Amino acid sequence: MITNSKIPPLMGLLALAAGLGLSYPVAAKTIPPVETKASSAKFGDYQAKKRKIEIESRVFSNDDGESVEGEMGFIYVPEVRSDPNSRFIKVAFIRIKTEASDPAPPVVLLHGGPKESAILQSRMERIQVLTEMQSFADFILLDARGMGLSEPLLGCDIDTIAFVVDADTMRELYTREGEACNAYWTSQGTDLRGYNPIALADDVADLMVSLGYDAFSVTGNSYGAFWSIALARRHPELLHRVAISGVFGLDGALNLPSDAQTAFEDLLDHLDADEQVQEMFGERGASGVFGDLATRLEQEPVDVVVQFNGEPLSVRLDSMMLARILYMSQMTHHREGASILPSVLYALDKGAYRGVMQVVATQVLQRANARFNIAAVATICNQVYTDTFREQFDRELLKPPESAWMGQMMKTRNASYACEALNYPLIDSAWAEPFNSDIPVLAILGSFDGNTPPARALRSLDNFSDVTLITANGGGHRHREIEALAPNVYDMRLRFLAGEDIGNAPAEVDLPPLDITPLPGFARFLINIGLGNIILEQLGS
Repeated sequence: MITNSKIPPLMGLLALAAGLGLSYPVAAKTIPPVETKASSAKFGDYQAKKRKIEIESRVFSNDDGESVEGEMGFIYVPEVRSDPNSRFIKVAFIRIKTEASDPAPPVVLLHGGPKESAILQSRMERIQVLTEMQSFADFILLDARGMGLSEPLLGCDIDTIAFVVDADTMRELYTREGEACNAYWTSQGTDLRGYNPIALADDVADLMVSLGYDAFSVTGNSYGAFWSIALARRHPELLHRVAISGVFGLDGALNLPSDAQTAFEDLLDHLDADEQVQEMFGERGASGVFGDLATRLEQEPVDVVVQFNGEPLSVRLDSMMLARILYMSQMTHHREGASILPSVLYALDKGAYRGVMQVVATQVLQRANARFNIAAVATICNQVYTDTFREQFDRELLKPPESAWMGQMMKTRNASYACEALNYPLIDSAWAEPFNSDIPVLAILGSFDGNTPPARALRSLDNFSDVTLITANGGGHRHREIEALAPNVYDMRLRFLAGEDIGNAPAEVDLPPLDITPLPGFARFLINIGLGNIILEQLGS
């Protein structure tokens, strides 16, 4: 049971497309039914095995002169465990040993994404992260197979940068680049049956058994939470505790439209309570402005021409494109992104459509070094769904768009990542069925997290009988963001992983108001007299 339940204005608009990477899914109308192809491992039992490990001492340091002694190494695991002739690949990991004389079970940090950069490289100089468990437990970090420092790194450079805000263009890009990348790595001996959540869970279990542990805890945000739940299902006998945030589970690994809409309305409520937003929009508030804007664009879409990659590009801005821009630029699920949402809405409400879209186009253009990683995409494509969830999702998409502007923008992994076109082997859909677990879970949720909304998290947590839930009012998707504003939540996560009783954990914590700096008066004056497009085009040039 659940026991507890500055970015400068104008210049901040340059962050509009900060999240427009190829790791972000976009909209589709339904979840396409898929047939289960050859599976890397039929869903079933797997006993973790000791594997060959290479490990050496390493000192991790940063530019501030801080350092910590640890270890870095690789574990050799079969690419396809069900195939006795499978080749072995290498999964990279770091271990920081505890100083405690009577340590708690070790803690494994599972990264989000999944994405090519994984986690190790970015954490090697973050000493405060590497040492946060050191007082009570060994701390292990790893890069998922095919990503980060793991070998082989299954990535390819993308030859052609496309305007990926458009859903159809994104699918075309993934199909074209994915086919080329898959063909190359398949020619190098890669077996795509080995890249899915089951294989990732088994890699962690093999690593921990090979390091000599008989039990361990896991912590992770976003895909790290999904990965943690996969471990709870696959290897419950090894898991001690699970501390997760940005939660989504094995079924419903995408948002229901109603979930996304509820989270977005929570964000608008927080914006409307802000005095500066009230001064900008009056009685309409951010919610009224967004509703009016979405209605106007639904009834009369606006075609604008922007410069992209040195050529004129015609873009249709309608209500769906509006929602997609806000989501993909992370204004719907991070506090930092949400802080510029009022300024963006103000500019669009005053008709600066072309200027806003030029900023978006320019930011996309700057992604000249984009990469396609088949390990990451194959893993995403293997987030399978039960028939029950698929039917519920499709029913919700039939609702009139006026009732769920943001909810209608919901995406499907298969459609946006061209999973069907790329023909990735899929795991059995039984993997997504509900299960029962008594492993203790601490879950931290952000009230307006548009990436993994609270309602979606609660469905995922139904699989567990012992859940401590903390909801951060005014919180988004990033748990580090929440913990920085509510240090008691950070302390509770560490105490929980140390094995302490946190029965006094609050069901809710209130975060400080969003740090919003509205457009200054002179900028609003220029936008009001019709110069918004010129201003933004200059910023986007």
